[in-house]
Amino acid sequence: MRNPLFILAITIVFSHSFECCFAQDNKGIAQVVYLIGNTATSDIHEDQLATLQKHLSTEKHPFTLLHLGDIIKPGEPDNQATDLDLLFGLVEGRENGQLIFTPGDKDWNNSEKEGLSMVRKLEEQVESRVESSNIFLPSDGCPGPEVLDLSPQLRLIVINTHWWLHPFDIPEAPDADCSNLTKEEFTENLEEIIEESVGRNILIIGHHPITSSGVYGGHMTFKTHLFPFADAKPGNRIPVPVIGSFHAAYRQNVGSVRDMANENYQE
Repeated sequence: MRNPLFILAITIVFSHSFECCFAQDNKGIAQVVYLIGNTATSDIHEDQLATLQKHLSTEKHPFTLLHLGDIIKPGEPDNQATDLDLLFGLVEGRENGQLIFTPGDKDWNNSEKEGLSMVRKLEEQVESRVESSNIFLPSDGCPGPEVLDLSPQLRLIVINTHWWLHPFDIPEAPDADCSNLTKEEFTENLEEIIEESVGRNILIIGHHPITSSGVYGGHMTFKTHLFPFADAKPGNRIPVPVIGSFHAAYRQNVGSVRDMANENYQE
């Protein structure tokens, strides 16, 4: 997703139905869930955050703000602290609201080496600001699934999707304190949780989508064929059409760890 910040509001009502809205005067609302993400892709758009903060300041119902990963850019600690200040400021002073993070590929050092140590360091930065240990999920680079009941009607299941894709070190036995350390254990545990959640709304979240109509899903524009390096470096406008078409074909059929054509992503 190119937009550095996306916002979606999901309202959970006692009748167990989902409604998408920004404002609704309904006494039956048990929990409102807001989704944001991709704030690490560029400088955080403070005007967008200000709009969201203004809306949250008028939210009368219990709410949860879920950050779906790619949280802050790597760089100077002071700059990272400032970015986290902006995000935590969205719920500051709101007793009826909470903020929860789940990591994305950029939080795993952009899928490079030291990704595990980087995501653990980010978790420490986030959790050092609050008393709760349930704000960065799944914890310690573990795959999950982590369960958090947001209301009697709504169960949140959080998956560390990049654990499935990371090409370097991930938590392993006997050193890791994870409830699941293999894909088979994870799948079995997730199925059990879903079976135990009968009668509730279930919201399963993670950074990576199941489907995509963008470049990660293999849908390339003419510009991608002509300027294949512009996505990584927006200022690069050198046309290389043949190389660009080979690059597009690779992403559509083989793919990097971020592309849905990738074998690990398909799994």
